[in-house]
Amino acid sequence: MHRVLAWAPGTQDVLPPFSTWLGDIARGDLGESTRYRIGAGVGELLSTAAVESLILVGLALVFSMAGAALLAWLWQARGLPRLGTASRGLTYLVSASPAFLLAYWAQIGVNVSVARAIEAGYMERPEWFPVPSEVGFFRYALAAGVLAVGSGMLMEAARSLSAEVERVLKADFVLFARAGGERLMPHVVPSLVGPVASLTLNRLTALFGGAVVVEVIFNVPGVGRLTWDAALLRDPHLLLGATLAWALVYGVGRLLAEVVSDLADPRRRAAGGAA
Repeated sequence: MHRVLAWAPGTQDVLPPFSTWLGDIARGDLGESTRYRIGAGVGELLSTAAVESLILVGLALVFSMAGAALLAWLWQARGLPRLGTASRGLTYLVSASPAFLLAYWAQIGVNVSVARAIEAGYMERPEWFPVPSEVGFFRYALAAGVLAVGSGMLMEAARSLSAEVERVLKADFVLFARAGGERLMPHVVPSLVGPVASLTLNRLTALFGGAVVVEVIFNVPGVGRLTWDAALLRDPHLLLGATLAWALVYGVGRLLAEVVSDLADPRRRAAGGAA
């Protein structure tokens, strides 16, 4: 505790005992901000920021799963070996870039390209230009794209989905259907619902974790940016509340992913019943 107080001088009177804080949490009281917005309720600040984070993460989830589905199809498609290999290499190369570096490249690329187009008379100045100074949907879309791709996000999603598709395609019932000349989609799609739902929930928690850096770089007023500002301003109530919010999102997301996996996978249900 002494180290905490030394790290945040002046918080001796505002930093509550941990037991008192837990009691307030049980009553639904997250306390008030002491530095970020003095006197404002932490719950109110978090709920407002959560809307922004949900928009960002929701867009990123759509981009991530749509891109993963397209890549999984390319990698498993027959007759397209070169395209599959090229797309796999390009995906690994781009997605391996850290999110903060990809965000920097995206901002520079967009701003320079648009500025040159405006100077050449090809277009008028958009309302969202330059990024990220101006507010607009484009800023959220660009930030969501970076979040969906960077730091291995797209690579992991595509690889996991491709592995699930390959597993289903090699299943006996699919091989029998193919040998009998039947359509494969009615057999394959139902078997992918559970794994895709579980993968989506896992991606959701991962995207929330990566949102902090992206929100700071693109100036998105979400929970990640709020957490960052609370740490910089040494606002203990707000920082504790934001950390608790992240922990709840991660824990609930992981729990739902495990439940969906158990419900969708007969082998896991059988193992649970045998135990």
